[in-house]
Amino acid sequence: MNEQPDTLDTQLREHYQQQSLDPAAIARLQRIARQPRRVFTFPRFAAAAMVLMSMGASIFGWWNHVGATLSREVAAQVAQQHVQAFASQFAAEDFKQLETTMPQLGFTPIEPQICKQDDYRVVGARYATVAGKTVAQIRLAYVEGTPLSLYEMRAEDFPRVREGKTNIDGTPVTIWRENGLLMALAGTPAE
Repeated sequence: MNEQPDTLDTQLREHYQQQSLDPAAIARLQRIARQPRRVFTFPRFAAAAMVLMSMGASIFGWWNHVGATLSREVAAQVAQQHVQAFASQFAAEDFKQLETTMPQLGFTPIEPQICKQDDYRVVGARYATVAGKTVAQIRLAYVEGTPLSLYEMRAEDFPRVREGKTNIDGTPVTIWRENGLLMALAGTPAE
């Protein structure tokens, strides 16, 4: 008796080799295998495009909302500080005198075009804070004595703040960019 008993592996192989599929099932599987596969059909493409457009619109809307909210916050802080009593830290009669007197800003205050075009004079300047950033608050007076507050800040600190005009509790505020700075003028400027 030299015959060895069949191992489980051998028995399983023999069992499954004796099994076969129904000829109708084989024909059905062969038909399926021959059909071209359409992975990305038009409805799927349209659905994906709609999802991407919706996401883009949502992000754009969020970005605009954040910019509008930040712009309103900056304008509100500027208007609030403008109506408070002004205690000058730096005596100056013009913008030239401010060029070297405010080292904590990280930039040199400039005379904006609006001040060059109209008859404004510098009354004084001080450091202020807008949205957590140190800025220059420059008190201006028009010939008639109307006080204005000009705020100068680095534009890169406020990339989403929008330019424009608004009115905060009766105080007009104009925001614009000039020479790499964000400017905000609070008060009623000369007409």
